[in-house]
Amino acid sequence: MKFLDWYLKIGVVSAAIGGSMEYFMIKTGFWFYFIFIHHRRIFIFNLILFYFFGFDFGCRIVGQ
Repeated sequence: MKFLDWYLKIGVVSAAIGGSMEYFMIKTGFWFYFIFIHHRRIFIFNLILFYFFGFDFGCRIVGQ
């Protein structure tokens, strides 16, 4: 493989950048705020799907 070292470097740098972003979000408390907003959005989306179409995508709270 001609460019294997290049792909490995890109992978390592990408993982380091992603990890540092995750660490920063956890350290500042933004991660938990984001998770709350994201789960609320998924819940509302599943609620609308169940109301109009009668099915959901794995949200057991809505269909019961």
